[in-house]
Amino acid sequence: DKRHFASVFFAGKLEASGHVPGAPRDCPSALRRLRSVAEVGPWARTLQTAFELFLSGDEAAALREYEKAAELGIGIAQHNSAWLHHRRRNRSARSRELAPVYLDRIVREALPGQGWAHVRIGDLRRSEGDASAAKAHYVRAEALGEAEGSFQAGMLALSGGRGGRGG
Repeated sequence: DKRHFASVFFAGKLEASGHVPGAPRDCPSALRRLRSVAEVGPWARTLQTAFELFLSGDEAAALREYEKAAELGIGIAQHNSAWLHHRRRNRSARSRELAPVYLDRIVREALPGQGWAHVRIGDLRRSEGDASAAKAHYVRAEALGEAEGSFQAGMLALSGGRGGRGG
C-alpha cells in the first residue's frame, strides 16, 4: 500500500540487514521493497513533472527530470531516460553518448522488462561492428522473453554477422 511506504522501507532495511529473527537475509526481496518505496515517496514527484513535460512535447526538459530521478535509483526513470536517449541519439551528441550508459545500467541492475534494453545494446554493438557482442545481447533478450531479440539474432545470423540492423 503506497500510504504505508515508511513500513515498507523499514521492512526492506530489515530484510537487507538479515536481522529478522528466524529469517535469512533476503536481498532480492529487500531490493523490491526499497525500489517500491523509491517510486512512491515524496521525492519521486520529479517523475510526474518529467511525464508532464514529455506529454507537452518538451523532450529535453523531460529527459533532465527523468535523469534526476534515475540518479536516485528509481527504476522507471532509468527506463525512461534510456528510452529517451535512445530515441534522441541521432539528434543529440549527448544522447548518442549516454544511451548506452543508461541501457547498460538497466541491464546491470536487473530492472524488470530489461529484454528491450538488451536488444538496443545489441543494436549499438552491431552498428559498431561487434557482431559477437550483439549476438550475446540478442540471445539474452530472447531468454528474457523479448521476441525482437530472437528476430535480430536470426537476422544477424542470416547476414553472416555483417551489415545494418534487420527489420
